[in-house]
Amino acid sequence: MKRKIFCYFLFLCVMLTSTASANSWGAPGDTIDLFNGTDYNDYSVVAEDYSHKRDAVHFVVNTRYHQQLLIAEKAGKEWAVVQASTKAVWQPDDPQADDTWPETRQDDKGFTLLYENENYRFENSELTQAKCGTMTYTLREDGDYEVSDGSSTTLWHVPHGLFISNFNIRLLPRRMEEVARMNQFYDLTADMFTPVPMEASQGKPAVYSAPTEDSWRAKQGKAYVSLRDPDGLYRFGIVEKGWELIQYKVSMRTSRVGYIQSINAQPDPAFALGWHMIPVVAAADTYFTDDPDVSQFQQGFIPAGKTMLLLGRWDDFYAYVTFVHEGMLTRGFIPLRDLETDEYSPQLAGGQLQGTYTCLRGGNPLSDSVTFHYDHTFTQQDGSTGTWEISSGDPFFLTMNYSKDSSETMELHLYSNGFSLFDNGTGAGDYIQQ
Repeated sequence: MKRKIFCYFLFLCVMLTSTASANSWGAPGDTIDLFNGTDYNDYSVVAEDYSHKRDAVHFVVNTRYHQQLLIAEKAGKEWAVVQASTKAVWQPDDPQADDTWPETRQDDKGFTLLYENENYRFENSELTQAKCGTMTYTLREDGDYEVSDGSSTTLWHVPHGLFISNFNIRLLPRRMEEVARMNQFYDLTADMFTPVPMEASQGKPAVYSAPTEDSWRAKQGKAYVSLRDPDGLYRFGIVEKGWELIQYKVSMRTSRVGYIQSINAQPDPAFALGWHMIPVVAAADTYFTDDPDVSQFQQGFIPAGKTMLLLGRWDDFYAYVTFVHEGMLTRGFIPLRDLETDEYSPQLAGGQLQGTYTCLRGGNPLSDSVTFHYDHTFTQQDGSTGTWEISSGDPFFLTMNYSKDSSETMELHLYSNGFSLFDNGTGAGDYIQQ
């Protein structure tokens, strides 16, 4: 009898130990297989809204240095992670993460992510309402967000909307002037980065922040990428003098964007005009990162007042900027909300415009070839001549004064290799410098 009792006790201990081990992640219900032996094996659940009556659950999972928002759905008897985001939740090194653990609350229309003094409401994966202290954000029917600080209200024109896939809790504008600065850059810049998966190849090339070996290099000057593993490896069709811009996965918690030497890489025709080249200044103390998609790790400090050139816009939160860091040419990603346009006079723009250009695409608002001379005269392939002038606008306007006592004014956007002209807000033509 004693032996039977002992065996039963031993069996019970084994079962309890096994169950405790299986639930070491804090996974509720039957969601354990999402963690056991997967990429999330080292994580623990700090927030969840599991219900046996629902086929979806929202987790916030945590390791010592990293948190993620996971959305899992159930098909039949199997659970699968359908969305994952690092940028949608505060990270362990963020001051806000010290206040309280997050909560998630699910209902029939969506779910709410809650922190102390903050809450974010998502429906169909889209942010519909948020409150951060005195700041509120409300999605309107036209896709803009109405933003209020309690005393004034403005509109935030987010180009791609705010969804779990692109929402950035850290870079949400927290002051009205930040909303204004972001809106301005949405008007001045276009999306420059379209990732295309790369195939596996040989080699472990060095990775630099800019297309030169003299530029700043991450990982204490030792950053490199293995091209043998295509997981998380992307190109953008941005090629400059034998250097190609790529993005690659360092780990589940980190990625990196940088340049590798690539003799055979071909540029995307969409990049023919090159970068924006907009003078900007840091409106506040800020940082730059080479990982705008995952960790947002701060590679360096950018003091308020530092002048730089904005090359393009990575997404609705980050600008791609060139500057000098630690005495070296550097390219990196800086929060849009922390930048403002520097003085960029029509005189400077006029100096950049001088040269000969050919029509790349569009409706040929000018001749197939046009030369802008230093004395502000122009000649065109069709034989027409006259004078040109640039006036302030958003960003500039180009006026062509023809010798036939006629003139035409068009919106002008300057790039590193050319310019675009717009007539009454419609695309009129792209010109590339010879």
